Amino acid sequence: MDTMPIMDKMPMVIVQSPGLSGLIRLNDSIVGEINSEQTLLHLPLSPNANYYLTFIPIWEDSNKVFCPITKKLSFRNGELLQSKRDDGFLAVQKWPGLIYKLTLTPPFTHAPEKQGAPLLLQELSWKPASTEYRVAVYRDSCVNIAVESPKDDSVYMLFTPKYSKEDADAEVITTSQLGDILLIKGNVDDTSRFITIVAYNKGDFTILLDTVVTHYNLLPGSENFLTVTEDLKDTVQHEKQTIYTIKGHSLSIKSVIYGWFGRKPRRPQERDEVIHAFLDAMELHLYSEAMEYLSISLREDLTEDEVTEFFGDFVSHENPIADPTCGGCMEIQRALLYNGNGEMIVNIFCFEVVEEQTRMGKYKINNIRQIS
Repeated sequence: MDTMPIMDKMPMVIVQSPGLSGLIRLNDSIVGEINSEQTLLHLPLSPNANYYLTFIPIWEDSNKVFCPITKKLSFRNGELLQSKRDDGFLAVQKWPGLIYKLTLTPPFTHAPEKQGAPLLLQELSWKPASTEYRVAVYRDSCVNIAVESPKDDSVYMLFTPKYSKEDADAEVITTSQLGDILLIKGNVDDTSRFITIVAYNKGDFTILLDTVVTHYNLLPGSENFLTVTEDLKDTVQHEKQTIYTIKGHSLSIKSVIYGWFGRKPRRPQERDEVIHAFLDAMELHLYSEAMEYLSISLREDLTEDEVTEFFGDFVSHENPIADPTCGGCMEIQRALLYNGNGEMIVNIFCFEVVEEQTRMGKYKINNIRQIS
């Protein structure tokens, strides 16, 4: 009976924690460090064993204190067994060849202010369901929003919005009341706006929306329509425009559109950029745009349906772990991530890029093959 050699079953674990520095401990030993210079740590492990992997952050942020995080990893025949993988603290990608890329996101708490009381940036009176509350915007080590009693300073709700900036200014924060709905909005910087929506319902307060956008527009009426535009920060600068309906104390999505709203697309300038632009369009289901990044000869050979069936429903893409070139300088690899059972499954594709000038840019994809 044929058996697989032990070396062929040996898993490789690659650990990262983007934007953070820290020590990696495996069981009771420190095995390495990840930081801005070495963002990935490679760990060959036994195919049949249990490990306790700990990330010990090195505090480099004056506003946040990151906590150590420990995860149990169990391997059987080289396969990672785990009931809860992507739980907000650990995200798993399964690459070909028993390679597991682990992204650790440790919890954090805001650092206490060194001295002084929180600075009150703004306050207003809010009367949902004829009950008066005080909404206060504070700045401590970050910006916080509180819903309080105007009589005895009891706090009914306290939260830190996503836009929170230490240097937030009172002049850029404004509010709007729509019955049981409160909109808190303003500027984050020259190009970004924040919007936070709080709803009141029978004594309970709920955050319906908390996001950073490039533009927003509120159209009042019997049904209030809120339009927000977000920068997806991809290769050709797609934007996402979402129209919400606000009614009573609820928020629902009326429509979502991808494209460019108020700005022009950025055309790919390099060989790898045309691949990124093509995959960005495929991921957003903008198939007509995606086909324009293919060469004329490839578009003649493939239909839009054949291209979408070939790639399947992937959720994101990134550079491969190894050298992205394959088969010479004309071909470039790209890793596509698919939803698996509690983990991300990675398939590797190879793209041949040629020069062919059109309105979409200088380079076009001339051939595509899956290599794993």
